[in-house]
Amino acid sequence: MDTIQKFQTLMSQLFQFDTSDLDFGVYRILNYKREHIKKFIYEDLKNKVDQAFAHHKSEKLEEITQKLEKVKEQITKTLGESAFKPTGELDDKFKDTPLGQEFLKIKTQKEEVECIED
Repeated sequence: MDTIQKFQTLMSQLFQFDTSDLDFGVYRILNYKREHIKKFIYEDLKNKVDQAFAHHKSEKLEEITQKLEKVKEQITKTLGESAFKPTGELDDKFKDTPLGQEFLKIKTQKEEVECIED
């Protein structure tokens, strides 16, 4: 069961959908709005969560990509074109330099943001 399904189950329990036979007080209101609440929990909520994460992911990814490009430029200026392999990876002999460590740190952050959906 994924996280959104767990949350949907919790919301169903909180709104006590299993007590539909009760018809007084707040239960009467919940019974009256039951279909709206179910639609929100099982359809609208997932869409809103997906939109929020997509928006967050795109902003964060853009910011990190810009940082990565700046560090790449600094490495190229400081260490030369030979600092990068033809694949775009940082050469092993430059990984222990301060710029190399910063590059690897930002690259790891970018990979984490790309996996934000998981």
